[in-house]
Amino acid sequence: MRSGTFDGILTKPVNPYLYMICRGFNLGYIAHVFISGIVLLWALSQLHIEWTWFKVVYFLLALLSGSMIQAGLMSVIGACSFIWIRTGFLFSLFFRLKDFISYPISVYGTFIQIILVFCLPFAFVNFFPSAFLLSKQTPLIPEWGTWFAPLVGPVCFWIGYKFWMYCADKYQGAGG
Repeated sequence: MRSGTFDGILTKPVNPYLYMICRGFNLGYIAHVFISGIVLLWALSQLHIEWTWFKVVYFLLALLSGSMIQAGLMSVIGACSFIWIRTGFLFSLFFRLKDFISYPISVYGTFIQIILVFCLPFAFVNFFPSAFLLSKQTPLIPEWGTWFAPLVGPVCFWIGYKFWMYCADKYQGAGG
C-alpha cells in the first residue's frame, strides 16, 4: 500500500484478490506440502483409526477447511492494510496466536478456549477434526458440533474475502 503497487493491480482485468494470491504463490512451497503430507500420512497410520468412507471424506474436507480458515483470517489482516497501511504487527500476532493450536485447546482456560473456538476459530483447524476422527469428547461444543468443522473454513474464507473486497473498494490510492 505504501509503495503504490496496488494501484497498478487495480488496472489489470482480473479480480485483484485473485491476482494478489497468484502473485504471492511460491512454487517452493510445493515441497513443504509434499513433506508435510508424508509426515501426516505416517502419523495417521500410527493412530489405528477405523477408516470409513465418511471419515475419509470428513478428513479431506477438514484439511481443506483448515486451510480456508487460515486464508480467511489472513485476508482480514491483509484488508486492514487498506486502513492502517502498516499491519506487519497483525501478521506477527496472527502467527503467535496460531501457535496456540499446537496443543489441545482443553489445556487452556475457558477464556482462551472461547477465543479459539468462537472469535478466531483456530480450534476448527485441527482440534475438532482430530477429536472427531479419534472419537474424543470436546470442550465448549457437543460431539455432534465437530461435524461442522468442514463448514467453518468456507464461511471464514467467504467473510475474509468479502471484507478484503470491501476494504479494497474503499482504497483511495497511495497518495491518500
